[in-house]
Amino acid sequence: MMTYKDVMELEGYLFLEEIKEPSVNDVTVVVRRAVVQSQSEDVTIDDVMVSDVFPIEVDVGLPAIEIQFASYVFYAVNNESFYAAMEGEEHKGKAVRIVEKSTLLPFVLERSIAQEVYADKEMAHYQMACLDHIIDIISFDVPVIVEKSNL
Repeated sequence: MMTYKDVMELEGYLFLEEIKEPSVNDVTVVVRRAVVQSQSEDVTIDDVMVSDVFPIEVDVGLPAIEIQFASYVFYAVNNESFYAAMEGEEHKGKAVRIVEKSTLLPFVLERSIAQEVYADKEMAHYQMACLDHIIDIISFDVPVIVEKSNL
């Protein structure tokens, strides 16, 4: 069975497929691994032709990855085009990460009573850096990973 640490070490790109709350106060993020296509193409963006572009698409040969949090204190989805990494933040992992020096975590601690309610637990900042989306989740729980076949 795959763990969050295993997913943190995956090489390559991810696409966000879905975010859902299967029940009250839990959240699941579904991501798909992506592959750079071997055939280039020309793309027009705002009337400007860009030649020899290699599309990145979902790798349908690989299973979807569900990242299931039994609970969360906070989560947010950012448009990757407008995301700015905060100075001083440090993380472990590749596209799926644990943010060890987080500027978001103190913000959430200041604006919630979660740490007072669960004084014996430690919150962590999890992040999924996908193509088009950056997902930040603050949770007391280590997520469970489930691979979903394409069938």
